[in-house]
Amino acid sequence: MGELMKYKIDKDRIYSNVYDAYSLDRMKLLGYCLQEKMVVFPKYHTAFISITDEELRRFNHRKGDTEGFVNVPFSVKGVRFTALFVEKKDRIKISFRSRGSFPVNRIAAGHFGGGGHINAAGGDSFRSMEATLKYFESLLPQYKEMLLDG
Repeated sequence: MGELMKYKIDKDRIYSNVYDAYSLDRMKLLGYCLQEKMVVFPKYHTAFISITDEELRRFNHRKGDTEGFVNVPFSVKGVRFTALFVEKKDRIKISFRSRGSFPVNRIAAGHFGGGGHINAAGGDSFRSMEATLKYFESLLPQYKEMLLDG
């Protein structure tokens, strides 16, 4: 960083272009998700956010607006495994993230036809949102020991 300071670089403009570029609708969607849609399972160190197609429309969703939402629940103390469920026209798109050694790629590949690596993976469900979330919740007990060891 010290080397870069020698040059006439507008670091504030660069920072703003990278981090202060979200639309008001995206910020409102994120706030809504945190207030109304985030579910935390403390005994499994797990949290998820689910977003329906109707909710996306209500907040004037644009491509990329939910980027990074899967990581937000890590801000809750103790959460080591997160998931984001986003309803699409023909499926539920799922993103998984973990901290530590919990292998989210196993859940993605084994239960949701997806893949990825140990800390970031994705998959799909062709069930309803309600059925998908119920199924996801039913999986947590079998991974409890791994989640606790995290």
